[in-house]
Amino acid sequence: MKVVLFAGGIGTRMWPVSRVATPKQFNQVLKNKSTVEMMAENFKGLVDDEKMYVATNAEYTEIVDTKLDCVDSNRIFRETAMRDLGPAVGHAMSILAMDDPDEPVAIIWSDDLIKDKKAFQGVLKLAAEYLEEHPNQLVYIGHKPQYADQNKGWIHFGKAIKHYNGTSMYEFKDWNYRPPLRLAEEYFRDGEHAVNTGYFVTTPGFVMELYKEFAPGMYKQLQEMIGTWGTDAYQKTMEELYPKLDKISFDDLIVEKTSPDDAVVMVTDFGWYGFGDWQSIKEALQTSPNDNVTKGNVYAVDSKNCLIYNYTDQLVTPIGLEGMNVVVTQDAIMICPHEAIPEVKKMLKSFVGTDKEKYT
Repeated sequence: MKVVLFAGGIGTRMWPVSRVATPKQFNQVLKNKSTVEMMAENFKGLVDDEKMYVATNAEYTEIVDTKLDCVDSNRIFRETAMRDLGPAVGHAMSILAMDDPDEPVAIIWSDDLIKDKKAFQGVLKLAAEYLEEHPNQLVYIGHKPQYADQNKGWIHFGKAIKHYNGTSMYEFKDWNYRPPLRLAEEYFRDGEHAVNTGYFVTTPGFVMELYKEFAPGMYKQLQEMIGTWGTDAYQKTMEELYPKLDKISFDDLIVEKTSPDDAVVMVTDFGWYGFGDWQSIKEALQTSPNDNVTKGNVYAVDSKNCLIYNYTDQLVTPIGLEGMNVVVTQDAIMICPHEAIPEVKKMLKSFVGTDKEKYT
C-alpha cells in the first residue's frame, strides 16, 4: 500500500496562524508539532518511507522537506497552482498509476488529529486487503460519531458486508455534507450513518478510469502533463498546463457521479478529529465542555469553554470570557465566539485588494 498526504490547502478558518505563506498544516498546533508531522508519524510501521508521498503546492516544497524526513523530494507531487482536490488527486493518481495501477493507495488529509494510531492503521490495512480482491472500488473511511455534529459530512451506509474486531464494512448509500442539526441528530441515533473523515483507499488505475469516464477533458490534460514525468520538461509542462485545469473538488468532479456499487464504507473509532477550525481543536483537547484549551503564555481568570492560543512572548489574560476563541500572533489578534468562526473566511475575502491583504 502507498499513502499520499495532501498538504496544499490554506486553512483560512484557522487564521491568524494559518496564512497563504504558512498554512495551518505546517504550524505548531499540538505537542510543538505540526499536523503534517503528526499525521506522517501515524504510518510508521504500516508502510515503508518509500511508499509515502506528499501532494502540495510547489511553494510549500521547502517546508515539506524541512518537516518530513520520511519523504524524499522525488516523492513530493508539486502543484503549480491552487486548483482544489479534483486536479490534485488526479495528478497524484496519474503518476502512481504508471508505477502500479492496482496497488492500493490511501488518500489522507494532513491537517487532522488521530488519537488511536493502532486502530487507524488497522482500518487502512483492512481496506488495502479488500482492494487486493476488489481493485475497482473506493473504500470510504467513516468514523463512529461521538455526537450530532452538524459541521461535518455524514456517510449513509447500508447492510453489513464484513466485521473485523471492532471495524465493520458496509454497502455505501450516499452522503450529506453539513446537515441541519435536526438531521444530524437523526443520523447520530439511527445507526446507519458515520462521520465522513474524507479519507479513502482505492487503486490509482480505478481512479483514472473514473476520470476518463466522468472528466475526460481533465483526464486528457493530466495524461499530457505526466507524459513528461521524470524528464527535464516536466516542470515547464506543469507550469504551463496545471493552472489551466478546472478548479473543482474531487467530490464534485468524481465522487458524486459514481454509483453506490463503486464504493464500500468502513466504520470504526480511531480518535479522529478534523482540524478545520479552532473550534475543532478545542473539542479534541478539552476533557469537559467547560474546559479552557490554551497554548503559550496565558493566564485565564473566571473564563470557561474558551480556546486561547498565544504565539507571542507577551502575557494574554482573558477575564470572564465564555465560549470564545482568542488567537494572538506577532501581527494580528483574532477574538470571536465559537459560532462566528465561519465568518473568518468571509472577513479574509474582504481583505483582498485592500491594505489588509498583507495579513492573509
